[in-house]
Amino acid sequence: MPCAGKASESCEGAFKINIHERSERAAAATESPKTPMPPQIYIWKAEGCYNNSQEKQIFPNPAILSFENPESPTAGLTIEKCLTGCETMDHQFAAVKNGNKCYCDNASMPYTEQKPETSGCDVECQGDFTQKCGGKQAINLFSRVMASSLSTG
Repeated sequence: MPCAGKASESCEGAFKINIHERSERAAAATESPKTPMPPQIYIWKAEGCYNNSQEKQIFPNPAILSFENPESPTAGLTIEKCLTGCETMDHQFAAVKNGNKCYCDNASMPYTEQKPETSGCDVECQGDFTQKCGGKQAINLFSRVMASSLSTG
């Protein structure tokens, strides 16, 4: 019995049905290939030196990492140690202060409302004296951003 709308094909007749099987190969050939999403790559961006006095706290409730124990293999704060520690705990912001303190948090006070300081982040990191790790009342602030969000210009 010819099909309605397409007379060149045969459709079911009295007490008959046409059964079609769709093979995996045929299904794969007709479906568009799924492109895997590239992994999201995050990097640390230096935001600058900010006043972090008692009156102007950048982080509302930070995790504090200690690098002061001389017996510890991680003794001596460096910027890299702080950033790695904060990233391991999946924090979005990191800061170093006074040469020996590392702060991590996922929320920061709107530091963009403050202007970066031109001085105050002049204390050497205890683990690498060539780096500056904040100051007595100032922090070097870093944020984790997607690498693709940075302009290459």
